[in-house]
Amino acid sequence: MLGKIIKNEFKSTYKVMLLIQGILLLLSVMGGFSVRSLALTNEKVSVPAILGTVVYFLSFVAVFVIVIVYIGQRFYKTMFSTQGYLTHTLPVKESSIFNGKLLVSYIWIFAMYVMVFVSLFLMGSIASNGELFKIIVTDAWAKFVDDFYTEFGFNVSIFLWEVFVATLLGILYLIMWIFTSLSVGQLSDKHRIAASVFTGIGIYIVEEIFGVLLIVNTAKKGAAIIDSSLAASKFVNSSMWTAMGYMVIMIAVMYLGCMLINKKKLNLE
Repeated sequence: MLGKIIKNEFKSTYKVMLLIQGILLLLSVMGGFSVRSLALTNEKVSVPAILGTVVYFLSFVAVFVIVIVYIGQRFYKTMFSTQGYLTHTLPVKESSIFNGKLLVSYIWIFAMYVMVFVSLFLMGSIASNGELFKIIVTDAWAKFVDDFYTEFGFNVSIFLWEVFVATLLGILYLIMWIFTSLSVGQLSDKHRIAASVFTGIGIYIVEEIFGVLLIVNTAKKGAAIIDSSLAASKFVNSSMWTAMGYMVIMIAVMYLGCMLINKKKLNLE
């Protein structure tokens, strides 16, 4: 049954999400030619090129805002509005419904991250007249990684894999933050959206307080142990895994809270 829920979620969301990704790719081409035009301009300022470049980079913010709002709106509409009555009468566990929406939302946001990377690569390749592509596909990147490790004792490849894992966790954290805010907000009989917004802000503030404390504590330890490039490398890796562990705990807490609310505290419109 979980498979059917996932299939239905994809069927209901793919048009909007693919449209957003398609627009981002078109803006990548425009941004690439705009940046290239700016680089080739010697004296005169090209207003269209500047506008094209600004629009391209602002599109990243717009894309993520639109996707986040869309995912949150759909989750609230299908779970807690009048449409929620139909959703919760399905002969399937509440956890399966929630997990299906969580998984599809995760895939779409991950796809947007990938699309942003592709967009930047496409824009950079056009702007550099193919030089960026040559750097990536040749040994230049591998040489940079080896030289950096030789000089500073820092493994760039491992660090990038840690960043990738942290990004995967960050996506899950973002979705759980949205779902938790909406799940708590729907408990209010009036002003549900406002309650959801304030809940989200409250979670963010609490998370920031603990995050700052974690950073300060980690920084104090780092100041005491860093006396060489190798120690610095180990410290950075240790800090990354500590931060990821913290995210895992926060995700687990929010997930359990959502499960409890969706199973026992539904307050449909």
